[in-house]
Amino acid sequence: KKQERIRVGRGLFRIQGQEGIHGKVKINGQTYGKKLTDVNDAKKAMEEYGKWVVGKRESLKSAAAKKGTLKSYVPAYVESRAEEVDLGELKQDTVDKLAIQFWQLECHWPAFATLDVSDLEPPILVNLRKHLLHNACNRSIKDPQKSRGLTKSTYNTYIIPLALLLKYLKGRKIISIERYFALKEEIKYAK
Repeated sequence: KKQERIRVGRGLFRIQGQEGIHGKVKINGQTYGKKLTDVNDAKKAMEEYGKWVVGKRESLKSAAAKKGTLKSYVPAYVESRAEEVDLGELKQDTVDKLAIQFWQLECHWPAFATLDVSDLEPPILVNLRKHLLHNACNRSIKDPQKSRGLTKSTYNTYIIPLALLLKYLKGRKIISIERYFALKEEIKYAK
């Protein structure tokens, strides 16, 4: 007899008659599952789910990010936000979502994983902006995370982490202040 699953949240369920909440995620057509908590605490399960999904995606990457690319700095950037979480200035869920948004950006802009930071110039960001805004206006292009078309707010969701990453690179002196402002000038938000 199949056990009845009770949906607790997006990607979360519990099995009737059992304690604990399980998570389920589909990545590249493959479904993965894990028991996240031993008690029926939905809030705790949601936090664990975010961490688990990010970790699962990272572990499944077939090739490591090429050193010196934008993508190669994402783990250090995400880790740098941990202090804000510890101080209560930022929620862990927000940091987990940022990591997912970087993955989503890479889905639409594969150069994120291959373009060396030293080669990143304002015209590249202009082309990226045009590409993403075109996709946001073309309802037939699907967001890899959802099965619906992109929206202008989704465009902003991809651009904001990129802007934050560039600010982080400026702070670590990986890019110069002048270059940072030249690149930042080309980051525009959809209205």
